[in-house]
Amino acid sequence: MRKMESIQFRISVVDCLKRLKTIYSYSKLEEITGIPKTLLCRYIKGDVLPSEKSARELLRSLRKYDDIGVLIKSRLRLNEDGLFDLSSIAYDISILRRAAQEAFIKFSDKGVTKVLTAAIDGIPLATSIATMLNVPIAVAKTHKDPSTNSFIEESYVLISPTMRITLYLPRRLIRREDRVLIVDDVIRTGRTVSKLIRMVDKCRASIAGVFVLIAVGRAWKEAFSSFESPVLILYEIEYYHCNSAI
Repeated sequence: MRKMESIQFRISVVDCLKRLKTIYSYSKLEEITGIPKTLLCRYIKGDVLPSEKSARELLRSLRKYDDIGVLIKSRLRLNEDGLFDLSSIAYDISILRRAAQEAFIKFSDKGVTKVLTAAIDGIPLATSIATMLNVPIAVAKTHKDPSTNSFIEESYVLISPTMRITLYLPRRLIRREDRVLIVDDVIRTGRTVSKLIRMVDKCRASIAGVFVLIAVGRAWKEAFSSFESPVLILYEIEYYHCNSAI
C-alpha cells in the first residue's frame, strides 16, 4: 500500500474516534476498543497516529458505534409528497467520510488506479473515495466537454418521464492499464452503473469493483447477476416510490 493512502486512512479513523469521544468517555472507549485510554487520548489529541494495522482494528471495533447504515438512516427525510429525499445524503460530509473509509477497507488492496462516476450527485462520493485511495477521478457527463474531441458514449432510456440519456466520458481519462473502481451514490435499476461498466470495457481497462452508497428496491440486482468483480452496497432500501430509474 502506498504511504499516502495509509496516512489518509489512519487520519480518517482518528476522526471517527474523535466523533465518538463527543458521546463516550475515555473509559467507555477503552472498553469498546481494548486500547488503553492513555493511548486513545494521544490519538485524539493528534500526538501520534495509529499504525495502519491498529487503525483497521480500531475501525472494526468502532463500527458498531459509528455504523454507516445507522448514520444514513438517521439522515433520511420524507419530502412533502411522502418520498425519501436521497439527494441530500449525497452531500452529507459525515456520510461521505464514513463511506470513504468503508471503500478503503474493501478496495485498498485491489490495485485501484482510477475512480469513475456519473455526474452529478455521484461526484462528492467519488471524490471522497478517490482522495482516500489517492487516485484520480473520472466523470461521465451528460454533455460533451468542448475542450475534448474524443469520447466514449453510452445511452439509456428513462421510463418516466421518457427521455434518452447519453453519458460522455473523455477517452483520455481511462487507460488500458487502469483498474477502475465504479462509484455511484444511489442505484435503482442499475442502468447507470451498467453503462459505466461498458465504458470501462470499451477502454479495455479492468474493473476493480463497484461501490454504491444506497441501493433502492431489487431491480438493480439483475444488473449484477453475472458481474464477477466485488460489489459493495452500504445501505439498502427495500421500497421507494420514485418515477425515474437510475
